[in-house]
Amino acid sequence: MKDTILLLNPPGKEKYIRDYYCSHISKARYYWAPYDLFVFAGQLKNDYNIAFLDAILDRLSFKQTVDAIKKMMPLKAIVFLSGGVSWNNDKRFFQHLLSECEDKDDYLLVGNGDLFVTEGKKIMEEVAWIDALVMNFARNDLRAYLAGKRGDLENIICRDEKRGIQEYRLTDEKKFSYPPPPYSDLPYQRYRLPHSIDPEYVGFLTTYGCPFRCDFCLGGKLPFLLRDLNNVREELDVLQELGVKELWIKDLTFGVPRKHALEFCDLIQEYSFQWICLSRADVLDEELLQQMKKGGCHTIQIGIETASEELLKLHRKDIDLDKIRRVFELCQRYSIRTLAHFILGLPGETEESLKKTHDFALELDPDIASFNIVAPRIGTDLREEALEKGWVTDLNTDIDNSVSFPILRTPEIDPEKVWKWRNKCIRDFYLRPRFMWKKIRNLRSMYELNTLIHDGWDYLKSIIRQPTRGGK
Repeated sequence: MKDTILLLNPPGKEKYIRDYYCSHISKARYYWAPYDLFVFAGQLKNDYNIAFLDAILDRLSFKQTVDAIKKMMPLKAIVFLSGGVSWNNDKRFFQHLLSECEDKDDYLLVGNGDLFVTEGKKIMEEVAWIDALVMNFARNDLRAYLAGKRGDLENIICRDEKRGIQEYRLTDEKKFSYPPPPYSDLPYQRYRLPHSIDPEYVGFLTTYGCPFRCDFCLGGKLPFLLRDLNNVREELDVLQELGVKELWIKDLTFGVPRKHALEFCDLIQEYSFQWICLSRADVLDEELLQQMKKGGCHTIQIGIETASEELLKLHRKDIDLDKIRRVFELCQRYSIRTLAHFILGLPGETEESLKKTHDFALELDPDIASFNIVAPRIGTDLREEALEKGWVTDLNTDIDNSVSFPILRTPEIDPEKVWKWRNKCIRDFYLRPRFMWKKIRNLRSMYELNTLIHDGWDYLKSIIRQPTRGGK
């Protein structure tokens, strides 16, 4: 009889999104799937019985989650997600779980999440109940660990009775593949995106990590790997048979390397999927956008961050503003929707640069704009600089750029002014008659109308509610 592995997204009072080494709090009704757990399900499905529990999705309390887990016992392991934004909450939950399930030696606790990537060994030295941490969910190393392997592991930090905390080794392999997740056994239909056009979507990867090194993002600290296109085809076949219509391509920068992206666009034209992706303005051009559109791409999330070229250069995202303008014009020409991401309050920010960003957002006129407060996340170079210069204290581990008040106190601008400009950007962008008319004119389904009403209202409420203070 097969042992059972529980894949767990822990409970919390906030609507925590822990996914692909990034964690934050949902601003509105949307809540997307924890893709890491889906991938683990595919990797382990042949060797174990897989139990899946998303306590946030099911709105379970600590007690309800523990009761559900006790009914699943005995378990081989609990593989759980965590994140910098929820770590304090997650520790409280597991302390509660361990107090109720005293036979801890009967099962393993294996974590995966953004704060473990750079703080893993330190956390395991401080938290005795963690048995192992996964450093790269796209590799198949969790399977080897659960099978009993301990020496010379890749991408796993674990405890060893003889060697203590055993750190992982890196591999030179630049490609990855994994078995398609068992979607029919996973609740993928229950998750929602704010920019999808179909009520059901599935996450997908064609690359892992990011080749760029922006100082505010952890993605550049992950190894950059290409997914084998035969493995891509294998999963697309599974999804087409299931009747899935929409994909969210979760590559941190779709379009690099160019050859791989174009080959994927050729491949996906054999199917009938529509899809969303994330990219950068300096890797997109007319030829690539044409092929993406032919392949079914309907929305691109593009990180603009700021309209100050000085700040872009300072934070290692040196993109010319004219290049950004050109890409947005091309997206409009090919009827590809845009979601522009902005970061407010970066070190070096001034009221003048905030006004430039505000005006640039109105000029670009994306279909959706996300105005986020800078968050010096654990593991980023920005956080190291902020700690060194005294802009933030080490107590602020659960900050979130979605709803948290600015915690960086730089010499150039007060946090209160950054928050004021954040609210002004949201208000001035979303309450324009031009924006409202464009959204209504481009609606393609009742699902999109419903999403527009509910998420729009929740987003606007965020400018009048009291902000969450970091480091709570």
